[in-house]
Amino acid sequence: MTPERPVSLKAAARAATRLALLESAQRLLLESPAADPVGALKPSQIARGAQPARTTGAFYHIWPTLQAFRDELLEFVLSADRIAVGTPTVDAAVQLAGCGDRSLAEIIRVAGNLNFDGLPDDPGLLLKHALWSRHRTEPRVRELLAGLYDGVREQMTPMYETVLATTGRRMRPPYTLDLLLVVLAALGEGLHLRSSVDPDAVPEFGADVDPDGQDRRWTTFAAVAHLVVLGMTEPTTPQPGTPQPGTPRPGTPRPGTPRPAGPDPG
Repeated sequence: MTPERPVSLKAAARAATRLALLESAQRLLLESPAADPVGALKPSQIARGAQPARTTGAFYHIWPTLQAFRDELLEFVLSADRIAVGTPTVDAAVQLAGCGDRSLAEIIRVAGNLNFDGLPDDPGLLLKHALWSRHRTEPRVRELLAGLYDGVREQMTPMYETVLATTGRRMRPPYTLDLLLVVLAALGEGLHLRSSVDPDAVPEFGADVDPDGQDRRWTTFAAVAHLVVLGMTEPTTPQPGTPQPGTPRPGTPRPGTPRPAGPDPG
């Protein structure tokens, strides 16, 4: 048997340095999972990418300092107006609610699918995720992210008020419409993030079209959103003889909760 060659001091030092750098990088990732995407931008790069192209002098004419540019850019990208899926979702839901003959399940299915389908290509959402890690170290980013959620809430609130009113439902105390919007936003973003790396983990149901050629599928987001809305709301006018229990404790089944329309769990 040929004896193993001893590891040279130079190779050992190289391996130790490599390990130290990897461990350092790991700590930095835990503290800040993403690099600073805004700070990495260069004025010359931005100027050349404009349509049509501008000069670097034009850039500094508007923003004398890089910090001034950074502040305005953050306000621009972290605005509810940048979330492209918001307006189509609102328009679709309000239009369906205005028909008068659409069920709550159908409205949520169509609007929920439209919203979730648009998330992967929504530049506003992608920018928000890219900047999310900065909220831990930059109070201004944290403030703007909170303002973004407030802006989306203001955009979505009239839609939900219309849908609930036209389908004969209201918020069930102690739940509020604001809380419902928080839950649905978190649900959509969480499912989107998981789907982006593991699409099979976030399936669709009932993908076949009906005889009229209408899309009858349910995204996981729409199906779960329907369950959430049913759980956090109640009929405006209770059915005669139907008990209306109070808010159940966590983990306690709620008697009398109707089975939601949607994908058949069987």
